[in-house]
Amino acid sequence: MQSENLASALKTGRMQSITLTKPAELDGIDTDGQFIATTQSMKLRVRGELNPKAWNSRIKTLWKNAKKDGWKDFKVDIDLGDKRSKTVVIDRDQEAQEILFVRSKEVNFKEKLDPCNLKIVEPIVRESLKIIKDS
Repeated sequence: MQSENLASALKTGRMQSITLTKPAELDGIDTDGQFIATTQSMKLRVRGELNPKAWNSRIKTLWKNAKKDGWKDFKVDIDLGDKRSKTVVIDRDQEAQEILFVRSKEVNFKEKLDPCNLKIVEPIVRESLKIIKDS
């Protein structure tokens, strides 16, 4: 496992979509007080490839405009390849290049391992050290 920021994830991964959410309004819908609006969401699909040198400013501009329009949450969906994906939440006060998340790596063991163990399991330690050394 290793920490990775959004910028480095996009070097090997591909931005798929951006999801915006905000408090919903029920203007024009008669609910008789039975239903209460909670959230409204919008998903923006990324069409084509983003220029690797320009993605950061594009995301910042989109987030700035979305905040002006009342959107509160901003999530970026990234395809990391190998059937892996990650959703990264961009906080209002964070910039995209500072967001960290953990990238996982699948490891197959020859030995049968118990799903729960209170002791240190040597095969897991051995494979973990290989991953750390390679990163």
